[in-house]
Amino acid sequence: MRQRIRDFVLTRCPLLVRLTPLHRELTEQEQTRVQTEMLLRETAPATVATVLGVESPVAGPLRIVTGVVLYNNAADDIVELVRSIRLAAATLPEGITVEVGLLDNGGTPFSPDALPADAEARYEHAGANLGFGKGHNRLMRQAFEGGADFYLGINPDGRLHPDCLANLLRMAQAEMAAGGPSSLLEAIQFPEEHPKWYDPRTFDTPWVSGACFLMPRAVFRATQGFDEHMFLYCEDVDLSWRVRLAGFRTRICPAAIFLHDVSDRGHEPWRFKEMLIAGRYLAHKWGNPAFRDQTEKLLLSHKMVSSLTDLPPLDRMPVIEKPGAIPDFEHAFSFALTRW
Repeated sequence: MRQRIRDFVLTRCPLLVRLTPLHRELTEQEQTRVQTEMLLRETAPATVATVLGVESPVAGPLRIVTGVVLYNNAADDIVELVRSIRLAAATLPEGITVEVGLLDNGGTPFSPDALPADAEARYEHAGANLGFGKGHNRLMRQAFEGGADFYLGINPDGRLHPDCLANLLRMAQAEMAAGGPSSLLEAIQFPEEHPKWYDPRTFDTPWVSGACFLMPRAVFRATQGFDEHMFLYCEDVDLSWRVRLAGFRTRICPAAIFLHDVSDRGHEPWRFKEMLIAGRYLAHKWGNPAFRDQTEKLLLSHKMVSSLTDLPPLDRMPVIEKPGAIPDFEHAFSFALTRW
């Protein structure tokens, strides 16, 4: 069985090969995951196709609003992103409209005059840096108050594959046809996927990344979007947990590809600090004092703060009274079992 697993990984999981060299033995946990995926590939291809809506055409009428929160991004990158949205929209049938909204948090405003005719978008400067979640909330409120059926949130440092939007909508509509609860959907990232685990048959995942997500109107109404106390990082984890707590699902669509290359970021101390501060609040909100203590110790040991009094007070911040088994603080800042 072990040799069969290794052969399967070599031929069917090239990304796992690249990130987890096979000169070492697979762990017991990895063997279990691969055996599960092997079984599902062999026994349930029709189920997977049904879940993804592979054979179902996207049907209108629908109104989609795509939203991008900017922060001092290069003009060329913004133009290419909007072009990729327009290209993806062009694959959809008549009766489905796609609008693009840009909210600029940056101190150096982007000039909408830089957008060519094939990259039309509505532009607004926020007047201040609202943060990631608050920026998207403004765009989502505008979208759904204006009658949108779905909101597609996109990071400004990425691109949509031409079939990305259509495949997200196919999966969402297949879910609606099956009569199940709506899902907050995530496009899969390329060239390197996010390592968090997802079920290879249902595509349920513990939380949805904010890099490229499809928000249905019903899910937004139930959650009101991101927690605006979170300026940067972990807001997508918190939103996903609240989505599940409200009775909806969080799932990934492996047929919807989002180019999001972050390989050149390296280790930036300011990002680490923001992540720790966000994780501290997340742990407070979801009732995990041990994780909160861990983030505070790291902030102090790395001299990012001189004392805990330098950190935002938490005594009056929101708390989830009955989180159940939803929050996962056992896997550090992955907040989920990982595939590698």
